[in-house]
Amino acid sequence: MPERREAMSTVFFINPGAPFDFERSAGIHGRTHRGLPDLYEDGAYKRVLHLRRKPVLIIASSRGTTRKPRIRIEAYPSLSTPEQRSLRNLLDKMFRNEFDYKGFRRVARKDPIMNLISRELAGLRPIAPPTIFEALVIAITEQQISLDAAIAIRARLVQKNGDIVRFRGRNFYAFPTARSLAKAKTAQMRATGLSRSKAGYISELARKIERRELDLESLRAMNDESAIAELTN
Repeated sequence: MPERREAMSTVFFINPGAPFDFERSAGIHGRTHRGLPDLYEDGAYKRVLHLRRKPVLIIASSRGTTRKPRIRIEAYPSLSTPEQRSLRNLLDKMFRNEFDYKGFRRVARKDPIMNLISRELAGLRPIAPPTIFEALVIAITEQQISLDAAIAIRARLVQKNGDIVRFRGRNFYAFPTARSLAKAKTAQMRATGLSRSKAGYISELARKIERRELDLESLRAMNDESAIAELTN
């Protein structure tokens, strides 16, 4: 896949909304080095994102607290002003807080066990996939197998089909685009550990997106019933 080599960086800050425990939330990705494209190392969350067709490595680190979160974003290579706006939009989808935490806490307080857990894990909020396409591929790979097996399969899928950013002597991989997976042969997909049916589901999903028969990002503005109808039509 195409490779981007190290260049000047762009640095800015985002506020994901409180409560947000960066170390716990991003640290989920530090439990295994196979968990591509998401990595958590030495207190920093790293992954490659696509700005249109440009792969960009982001390195996110905490500069705040759970109650006053502030995240430093360093992006390689450097970004133009429009690209920085696009990256902020992607990061907003990944880090923003849409959960009614106060409402949840009101309910959790009524149960001693849930109250204890919710207090202990306050601010734990998984980082969301940047695209619905990625979220669906994740869901497909995790069907009827262990989470560890699914993580290993996705890592191989990413390494074989994802764009690369080369930084400080290492390769960092983007999640494969719909275009790259639409072009991938069934044998290549199966070699990652996917079953024939899962490889077929992912390939057909990618082809529908490439043929513009399906606009997954439009689902964000739909209610559950409309989204289900769109996906099953």
